[in-house]
Amino acid sequence: EYNEYTDPSLFAATPPLEAMRYVVHRAATNRAGQARYSLMTVDVSRAYFNAVATRDVYIEIPKEDRGPGDESKVGKLRLCLYGTRDAAFNWSETVAKQLHDSGFVRGKAFPAVYFNHTDEVAVMVHGNDYLCSGPEAALLKLRKKLSEAFEIKSEIIGEGSHLGKETTILNRLIRVTKDGWEIEADPRHGELIVKELGLEKSKGLSTPGVDEPHEEQDPELTDWRATSYRSIAARANYLALDRPDIQFGVKELCRTMSKPTERSWKQLIRLGKYLIHKPRLVMHFRWQDPVKEMTTYSDANWAGCLKSRKSTSGGVIKLGEHLIRSWSKTQSNIALSSAESEFYATLKAAQESLGMMAMAKELAMGLTTMLLVDASAALGVAQRLGISKIRHLQTGALWLQDQELRRIIQLSKVPGSENNSDAMTKNVS
Repeated sequence: EYNEYTDPSLFAATPPLEAMRYVVHRAATNRAGQARYSLMTVDVSRAYFNAVATRDVYIEIPKEDRGPGDESKVGKLRLCLYGTRDAAFNWSETVAKQLHDSGFVRGKAFPAVYFNHTDEVAVMVHGNDYLCSGPEAALLKLRKKLSEAFEIKSEIIGEGSHLGKETTILNRLIRVTKDGWEIEADPRHGELIVKELGLEKSKGLSTPGVDEPHEEQDPELTDWRATSYRSIAARANYLALDRPDIQFGVKELCRTMSKPTERSWKQLIRLGKYLIHKPRLVMHFRWQDPVKEMTTYSDANWAGCLKSRKSTSGGVIKLGEHLIRSWSKTQSNIALSSAESEFYATLKAAQESLGMMAMAKELAMGLTTMLLVDASAALGVAQRLGISKIRHLQTGALWLQDQELRRIIQLSKVPGSENNSDAMTKNVS
C-alpha cells in the first residue's frame, strides 16, 4: 500500500486553485432580473467510508472488533479504508456518480469540476470538501441530495440577511461584503514565517526581495539554517499561491532550496520582514457584469538572474477585474535577446490561457482570450506568418501563430505601465 505501487488508474484528480476563483467569480457576477448567486461549502464526514472497495484488500482485525476465534483471522474490506492506495480514487468516483445522478456533468479536462446546466450550479470538489455557487434554492436542493447520501456539514453564505457572511474552504477565508466577494489566504502562514525567522520585533520592509550583485563567494549553509530554510521556503511557496505580491520573490527562494546559501538566507529574512509590513492580502471579487473575454497579461525580465542569466516569465489572467490565475516562472532556456525572452513569456501565457478557457467551458462560460504584451518585438514574432530568421523558435512561433489565425487567442499591445503581470517578473512594492 505504499509508494512503490504506480498504477496510473488509481490517480484521483484534484482541482487547481483557479477552480475556486471561477466558482467565486460566478457568485460575483450580476444577472439581469435575478438575484446574485450564493456560495455553499460542504464537508463530508468520513468520506472514504462511503466508497465501495473495488479490489481485494485484507487487514488485521482491530482488537476491539475481534470476536471469539478471530485472533488468527484477517478482515476483507467492503468499504475503502484511509491509507489504502485506491481510497481517494474510489471516493472521487463515488462523488462523480452521486453528482451525475443529481444532474451534474463532470468536467473532462478538469474531472474535479462539475456543472448542472438546469440549476445553474457550479461545483468544485477537493477531497471531501465541496465549494458550490448558484441560486440559493438550487444550493438547498443540492444540500438535501448530499445529506441523503453522506453525513455532511454545510454552510450557505450570500447577500441575504438570513445567510452567513464568511466561511472557510481549504484553509482559505471567503466572505461576502456590500462590494462583492473576498478571498484571503490563511494569515497564520505569514505569522508562522515571521515567528520561525525570529522577526517578531523587527521592522517591516516595503518589498519582498531586492536585486543584489552576484557574488562569486556565497557560502552554502551548513548549520541548522539549511533545514529551516527549506521548511520556511516551502511554507512561503504554499502561501504564494494566494499572494501574487510575493510570487516572484518566493520563486527565487525556491530555486536554492537544494543548496541554500548565505545570500538566499538574507533574501528569506527580507521576505519575512515584508510579511511584517504586509501580513495579509485580500483578493476582491467585486460585483461586475458578465464578461465574454478573458484578459491575459504577459511580461518577462530578460536575463534577470545575475548568476545564470535566465529570464523570468510572468503572467496574470483576469475576468473583468477578477484575478483568476497568476504565475512567475524561470525560463528553462537562456534567451539571447529581450525579444526572445518576451516571446517565451508570451508562449507560456498562451498555454495558460488555453487551460483556463477549458475550465471556463466546463462551467458553461464560453470565453475568448485577449493576450496583452508590452513588447513589440515579441508581438511581431507571434503575428507574422512563418518562421523567417527565428528557426530556433520555430515550433513555439508556429503554434502561437496558428492559435491567432484560428482566433482562439488574439494578441494585442499594452503599455508597460498598464501591464498587470509586471509584478510577476521583479520585486516591487
